[in-house]
Amino acid sequence: MRFLRTAILLLIVAISVTGQAPPQFWSLGYSSAALPTVAPGQLVTIYVQGLGGSLAYSNTLPLPRVLGGITVQAVDRVGLVNAPLPILAVQPLDCAGGNFPPCGLTAVTVQMPTDLPACVPFLGINSQGPCVHSLLITVKSGNMAVQQQEFIVVPAVVHVLNSCDTVISAIYTPPQILLGSCFPLITKPDGSVVSGVNPAHTGTTIVLYAFGLGLTNVKIPTGSASPAGAKIAPEIVSISYDPDIEAPPRIGPALPDHPVYVGLVAGYAGLYQINVRLPDRFPFPLQDCGGTQGGINLTVSIAAGQPPEAARICVAP
Repeated sequence: MRFLRTAILLLIVAISVTGQAPPQFWSLGYSSAALPTVAPGQLVTIYVQGLGGSLAYSNTLPLPRVLGGITVQAVDRVGLVNAPLPILAVQPLDCAGGNFPPCGLTAVTVQMPTDLPACVPFLGINSQGPCVHSLLITVKSGNMAVQQQEFIVVPAVVHVLNSCDTVISAIYTPPQILLGSCFPLITKPDGSVVSGVNPAHTGTTIVLYAFGLGLTNVKIPTGSASPAGAKIAPEIVSISYDPDIEAPPRIGPALPDHPVYVGLVAGYAGLYQINVRLPDRFPFPLQDCGGTQGGINLTVSIAAGQPPEAARICVAP
């Protein structure tokens, strides 16, 4: 668990800044090509090109609204939201070797508001449909401001933390994860990260760490540490299993399921854990992972109202 806490802390504090003018919005998400859709309270990285700044991390809670001379303002079109967002980190990207995301970007990790008002009509979507908000985001550094960019806030946008997310790969590679490969941050009951050489086992519980599952049963101020007991009804989140793409086709129907627990991790801002008990048996053969770090044989899909998020892991009988 100590490794996990270290990995999460470094994961959540990795962001980037360089200076090229004029500043322009690039994207939002966990890599620089993501679409601007977020959930209430979600930790996410905003990428801006040409915005100056200096390396800065926040290691205290509540998160600050100004970090490294940068602020991020959020407003809505009807005047119900107008506040600076809490900032977790600002960090220059490394341009060496033509790494992706491209250099010249400023990546700022912020937490989206948790205290959004009741549903507000947006682009013809009325309050009878899903609760959808439109937020205008402005990033500022000194006298420089990026043109406002509109983001859509929906109830949930699940993202399982991954070793290739910008927030983790920019400055840190957990020692249990193979450099150059992408692995979801999923642990076994002993806290060790699941991999091809450390597979999960059928009939046991795995823990997935994620952002973007939305609001819980406890109202938490934006930027504040999550208390114990802040959870989501497990039936809201659906789980399904498929053989890895290189495995033989499925035999029989999909296995719909729900987690045994979904909630915020106490002491962190916006970090969720999803506890999933793996079936005792799958309706398809589990292939051998080959005993390699990158071996995989199962895709676990997690959905909470948006297209499912897929995590590929190794499971042994």
